[in-house]
Amino acid sequence: AAVANVAVPAGATSGAPAAGGQAAPEAAKPGASPEKLSLGGRALFDGAAAPARNGVFDSVLAPARSLWGAAQGFLRGKDEAPAFPPQPDQVIRVAGKKYKVGRLLASTPEWSLHEPAGIGRQEEAILIFSPEAKAAFEAERSALEALGRTDVPHPGLKAVGDGVLVLVQRNLDGWKTRESLAQGLSRSQSNGMADLAARLIRSGATGDLDPDNTLWEHWRGHWALKRGVGWREGSVSDVLKQLWAWPGAVKDRGAFMSALRGRLGPDSEEWRRVLAEGDPDVKSALSDLSRRDAARPPPQPLRFSASSRRPVLDDAVVPPGELVKRLGYNPGTVKERFALHADDPGKLNTNVAMLEPKGKTKAVFKGADAHIIKNEVFVRKVIRAFFSDYFETPGALGVLNGYDSYMVMEVAGDMNPGNVYYGDPTWLIDFEQALSRHGPVPNRVPDERILQEMPWVDAKEPPPIEDFLPAIRQWRAFFGKPETQAQVAAMLKATGYTAEEQAYALGAFRANVSQLEWTLQADVDFADGLRRR
Repeated sequence: AAVANVAVPAGATSGAPAAGGQAAPEAAKPGASPEKLSLGGRALFDGAAAPARNGVFDSVLAPARSLWGAAQGFLRGKDEAPAFPPQPDQVIRVAGKKYKVGRLLASTPEWSLHEPAGIGRQEEAILIFSPEAKAAFEAERSALEALGRTDVPHPGLKAVGDGVLVLVQRNLDGWKTRESLAQGLSRSQSNGMADLAARLIRSGATGDLDPDNTLWEHWRGHWALKRGVGWREGSVSDVLKQLWAWPGAVKDRGAFMSALRGRLGPDSEEWRRVLAEGDPDVKSALSDLSRRDAARPPPQPLRFSASSRRPVLDDAVVPPGELVKRLGYNPGTVKERFALHADDPGKLNTNVAMLEPKGKTKAVFKGADAHIIKNEVFVRKVIRAFFSDYFETPGALGVLNGYDSYMVMEVAGDMNPGNVYYGDPTWLIDFEQALSRHGPVPNRVPDERILQEMPWVDAKEPPPIEDFLPAIRQWRAFFGKPETQAQVAAMLKATGYTAEEQAYALGAFRANVSQLEWTLQADVDFADGLRRR
């Protein structure tokens, strides 16, 4: 669920409510001039609007601010840079940090990019401009600052020279685009092109997307702009036509549009901009997508239904004495206990054991801090309230006592292998990290054990993202109802969350739901990647 990072298994329904993606940055309207941009657009291209200040206090504190700034500048020393072009081991000082010029990464007559001298690869890079290239320096600085307010991968700006034409930025690490294109793009790289397109379209901007100005950062799993040059407002076609021009990269534009829709969401303002694009190439690709959609079977509706709680382990937080009374024994004194998940490195923050007291009901004990136990109890309420047609979950009782909190839950099949038990029905068992902000994970380690924790996709026959889209729309509408919000808030309160925690959790859930499509698109891509190995 959007609440619990749970979704419906493939075959059970046409889609699945699962945790959502990253919240989109506020986008500028395409085609608007910088002078007419909204606050979101102006923040994107011109910098954030200045915060309002109290005039009286501002005038009183201004001298102090000025003195403090001067003191900081004095303590860290004056920025300095050698004559252009710099030579190896010459010293550069920016924002109080000293660098020595190291390996040359790239250069033009106007600038040179260097890795600082040192042992091994450095995390920063130094971009040094010639004295005659002040306009290029300012343009690059402005572009990198604007990019820093988006989620478009780029060499993030770390420091700007004061009185010297030097920028310190993140040192990109990856594979050259033209070499990757010559070898043929991997599935991850093809998916990364759709990721980049979606991020750019969400930002209402584009840049220089030529293969020579992009890089595949393998360990991060994304295409990055190598420089800010060319960053500007841009239409959908300004983005797509540059990417489609990569030699041999996009063989099926209809499939590319499906992947793009899966990231933006079919009901999003950004996708409506795609549909409204008048460029003939984009319209042709949308026609290909429409033909794909027409050939698909109609979706099955998603059902939201409740089941009754267990009579004893009824997903409640109770005092220790109440737990002992209901269970019929004290779980802390049971000698017949056997460790579960003892070899699981992901269970370092918990203690899980099977309790088998003679003549008593077996149960599973889990010791952890209060946050984890509250997560565990709350999500069971959610599953039982909304998704009982698709999943079962062990009933539980929790006791909150700081780091010494614990819970007991009923036994469901083999509790040792993982967080999901694939029986009839499918049981969801573990919810330690359920209540948090969840976004798409485009670069998972290709390990089938991860897929075993994702019952909504299957590596043998991964469902296309279109199978999920109608159900996401249903879940978003259902979750947004005031009565659903009130029901979820009541479950949070009953589990022991404070008013502040309830507000945070509901905000995170809404953010997850708002871009649920991209999260599931990443899951589908992951399963499909395993299938193709």
